[in-house]
Amino acid sequence: MEKRGERGTRLFSAVLVLILSMAVLPLWQASAVAAAETVETYEGLIIAEIVIVGNTRTDDSIILRQLPFKVGDQWTDAYTVTTMKRLLGTELFDPMNLKITLEPMGVGAVRVVIRVSDPHVLYNDPIEFAAMHVQELIFSSFYQTLHNPFGTGTDLTVGGRWGTNPRASVTLSQSLAAGWVMGSGLTWSKVEASFYRRDPLTPAPAYNVNGIQAQLSFDNYATDSMQYMLGASYRYANTSIGGTPALAQHYLLVGSGAQWTNSHWTNGWPAFTTTGRSIGVFDLSGTGSHYFSVSGSASGEFEIGSTVLSLTAAGGFMSKKAPLNHQYVMGGFGSLPLRGHAAGFIGNAYFSGILEYHVPVFKTPLWLIGFLDSGRMWYYTGAGEGSEWGSYNWQVDFGFGLAFYTPIGIPLRFDIARSITDYQGWKWAIYFGN
Repeated sequence: MEKRGERGTRLFSAVLVLILSMAVLPLWQASAVAAAETVETYEGLIIAEIVIVGNTRTDDSIILRQLPFKVGDQWTDAYTVTTMKRLLGTELFDPMNLKITLEPMGVGAVRVVIRVSDPHVLYNDPIEFAAMHVQELIFSSFYQTLHNPFGTGTDLTVGGRWGTNPRASVTLSQSLAAGWVMGSGLTWSKVEASFYRRDPLTPAPAYNVNGIQAQLSFDNYATDSMQYMLGASYRYANTSIGGTPALAQHYLLVGSGAQWTNSHWTNGWPAFTTTGRSIGVFDLSGTGSHYFSVSGSASGEFEIGSTVLSLTAAGGFMSKKAPLNHQYVMGGFGSLPLRGHAAGFIGNAYFSGILEYHVPVFKTPLWLIGFLDSGRMWYYTGAGEGSEWGSYNWQVDFGFGLAFYTPIGIPLRFDIARSITDYQGWKWAIYFGN
């Protein structure tokens, strides 16, 4: 149960962020107008020169090796989106000051000018820095990123959470070449979690985990529309399931994924994203509890006049030998949201659907949002050959939200929601993100 004082501090932090954002809104709007340019096509012209402007710390070679083109290639307009995605994917540069322009150079030739801005070592934007850390401290956590301190294309993040379910982590991101970015990290965490009862005859699922995870990932921004993901991680944990004596778990996870994005409204097609992932998990403790999982999602945004209708559908399957603490969790305001419930549904397979309708408030950065969340979770009743499928009931939640698009480029949202299918009371959250 959330205390009244905790709600008050959350509301105070939201008001603080709102005031700071509105204070610099005129500057943000002015810079956005100044950045608008008439686009002239240079399709098919030869790239005669590449110029990099604005980098005060990052070496030119870090940027050049991420470009999808070189001197002597023919320019195509798709290079603009690919270059922007690759440079933003490195998380090395200020996204508000990243721009690509073209200049004619004689007959049939073009100069490509890439304008970047190295952020402060501690932050991209001072308002973002203040707002994010205020929010973290209210929720008993703190994370700090060192942005490319030596100009070698490396970001380092350290931090953790204290109190209930503590954790500590250190992660590193390294820009490589040709759209590749490497990530690595080491995390220690201690988690106690309990979930909704699956049936009246069995206790509610619960686990207690204390362990570490080491991970390595490679993301590739291949083209203007395709992104590929590869990764591996090792998990060691002392795990108690449902109050049983703790046992050591050793798992190796190897995964891959791909994402296709149509990020622009062209030829009548809406902005659309689809993602697929697969993971193979190998039990290194000798019990033979290997398993696999596959998941996918698709989302689209449809402009209806000045309003936007957003639809998302997602599903996943995990084989029966997956331990409880590795299974999917649905509910709350997480990656599988049911915003009128707690994060209390756990199992081996799920389907989730989200509908949101966004309406602008006149010509301000405020948007009113109405939404419906729906989903269902299935689970195996055991891990042996005789196990059968069971499921929670289908759940539907509804709610309303308010989004303020701040100058830092991330919307600040306040959402309030309630279940239609069973009474859970009103749930609410204040958070950054779409």
